[in-house]
Amino acid sequence: MLKTLAFITLAALASAACSKTEPANAEVTSTIATVKTISAEDAAQLVDKKNVTVLDLRTPEEFAEGHIAGALNINYHDENFETKIAELDRDASYVFHCHSGGRSGNTEKLLQRLGFTNANHMKSGIAGWREAGLPQSILSSE
Repeated sequence: MLKTLAFITLAALASAACSKTEPANAEVTSTIATVKTISAEDAAQLVDKKNVTVLDLRTPEEFAEGHIAGALNINYHDENFETKIAELDRDASYVFHCHSGGRSGNTEKLLQRLGFTNANHMKSGIAGWREAGLPQSILSSE
């Protein structure tokens, strides 16, 4: 009997929680942008057309070992990382990556939350770029 009563109470609470509606004057905003996940090959095509800014989220040491020519290095581990990302033009086109997709994958939510409208996550990172045999001439260590 006690178990049945507990179940009925929980069911009633769950039903009440699910039927809760927002007040009629509540403002609903949908500012979360979508981040497109692309392959290294797709990223190379965008880079080749020169219509994107490449954001390299690796450390300065990793960046110095080789990066896509013209890439902007914003260190994921920097204490001002979110501020630096927030200062970027949210309507510009970006391809962003790290070494193999972990740090850049974590950055997707930040870009969405900030409302970036044309961000492309190169899911395999610079390692995927190299594994795909993409032109080394695009890589630079300057």
